[in-house]
Amino acid sequence: MGDPEEGSAQEQQPKRGKGKLLIIVVIVLVALGVMGAVAFVIFKGNSPAENEYVETSDVTSKNTFMVPIPDTFVVNLLPDGTDIMSVSVILMLTPREEKGSTLEDAKAELAPLTDTNSNITKLPLVSEAIGSILANKTKQEYISTIGQDQVKAEIQNKLNRDILRHSKVDKVIFPKPPIIQ
Repeated sequence: MGDPEEGSAQEQQPKRGKGKLLIIVVIVLVALGVMGAVAFVIFKGNSPAENEYVETSDVTSKNTFMVPIPDTFVVNLLPDGTDIMSVSVILMLTPREEKGSTLEDAKAELAPLTDTNSNITKLPLVSEAIGSILANKTKQEYISTIGQDQVKAEIQNKLNRDILRHSKVDKVIFPKPPIIQ
């Protein structure tokens, strides 16, 4: 009927196949783990915490600092509000030294809102002004670099003229291009 060696060979073959499958599964899981770790380091590992001040070393003033506005702006665009745009904003600032403001005064002016600094921080007013400017534009104004630069200049002028007293916006940055849907 059957040779005892044939039966033993048939029993060993499935074991060998299961071993190869297990090795392949382990290799795939390790590869996915490595890719996940690399993606985490690239996309999250070096980014500052929300509203953390970022010291800049490649600018002319040693008092220059950056403040990311905490929330991404999502606005309906003119003329009929059917286009929706989302964009993040970072402000590059310096103290208004001509008014006697220090770096600490400037940073306090844009600190996150808390119960203890509600009479100092202007961050809610800054967010409201930026949102208002962004919402009063058309899709065409965000499509070109020139249009985006004009919007950034308008934000910079509004904040410097009407809201900020201790700090001055030197540059408005959209870290990623606006997304229009």
